[in-house]
Amino acid sequence: MRTNTISGLLLIIATLNTFLLGSSIFRHKKIDDTPTPWSNLKQIETAEKIRSKPTLEFVNVPVSRTIAETGTIYADVLSHSIAAPFGDKNGRVTNVHETTHQINSEVRNANGKDAAHLVNAFYCLNGKAVLIEEPTLLKSDINKYVPEQLRGPSFPLYLESQMHWNNRPLYILDEFAAYVLGGKCAVDDIQTGRLGVQTTKLGSVRHCLEFSIYSSALCMAVKEKLPFVYWNEKHQLRAFVSYMLREANATFLLGHNRPELYTSPEQKQLLKNLLTSQDADVVKLRDFMRAELDDSWFSPETRALLER
Repeated sequence: MRTNTISGLLLIIATLNTFLLGSSIFRHKKIDDTPTPWSNLKQIETAEKIRSKPTLEFVNVPVSRTIAETGTIYADVLSHSIAAPFGDKNGRVTNVHETTHQINSEVRNANGKDAAHLVNAFYCLNGKAVLIEEPTLLKSDINKYVPEQLRGPSFPLYLESQMHWNNRPLYILDEFAAYVLGGKCAVDDIQTGRLGVQTTKLGSVRHCLEFSIYSSALCMAVKEKLPFVYWNEKHQLRAFVSYMLREANATFLLGHNRPELYTSPEQKQLLKNLLTSQDADVVKLRDFMRAELDDSWFSPETRALLER
């Protein structure tokens, strides 16, 4: 009797196993051997988040004065400075460049008094500015991330010198913003027939290219030195530099080789090095720009400039 009972139980268990293993609910061969794209959903979501472009946040900069002319880069910048604009004694482009520095300083001082960390500010036209927390590294830390082949004429002055700004690495972006708006003013004045003799002295868009390189090197330094406490958590820097690369490239394309603006052989060589050099350090920076920031500088329109 006991033997029959045990045999019966074993038969029942065997039947249940056959049923369960054969059911669609417990079939795991498909999962093990041919995983679906969503089998690693958490990692996919993380990768997508990293690849996504962060959103740039702006603060308002009120109008402080009325400028006689309207609708120009020149008028926009000069109307948003609380202090008196720099003046046209060295030309309109220089006035826009230096007045941009003034606006940046005003916005920085107004928003940095109660901040837990140092902040910097950058005017972007149309009454909008960007605030970014200063990363805890030195401006001089950026230098080694700028490849030798991508060091333009401004490198000694702004990267190797200006040591009174060494604890504020975003100083590089302050110059970037001022040079891009100055370049925009030069192009705008050409297109509207306002270009004067004085403007040609600093009416170059070369700095749009140079400071795109230096600002990208800044970001590379931040990512390598502060990957978790800054780069992966504070996205305003990445968003702003990405935005500025697009603005700088667009300005460069409009002003490059314009007879009214100053150009140099160094400008074309620097662009050629950025786009085509196989130097390991250049390739590393180029790949970083395309993967982490923006690829406008590698567009077909930009590459076509090398053929002219």
